[in-house]
Amino acid sequence: MTDAGAEPAVQDLPATRERRIGAYIGVPVVRFLSVLASLVADEVEAATAADEQHQALRERITRVIRETSFEMVSSPSSPCAGGGLRATKH
Repeated sequence: MTDAGAEPAVQDLPATRERRIGAYIGVPVVRFLSVLASLVADEVEAATAADEQHQALRERITRVIRETSFEMVSSPSSPCAGGGLRATKH
């Protein structure tokens, strides 16, 4: 609105009179909250999907560890040189 003091819908509001508000731009609060809720919902859905992917990966790694036997392998000449871990399926 170009002149809040001349607009019947807001001219008698204390803020309009006391602060001598002239031009005013308003944003419909319901529309703003709707857009904000949509953005938040998108973020929550993305985070949930990432959590589900993380959980699936964790379960896969746990399954591989459970289904695999590990044994230490070392070199006879040096306990550190050539040593490692050998994995075999159960």
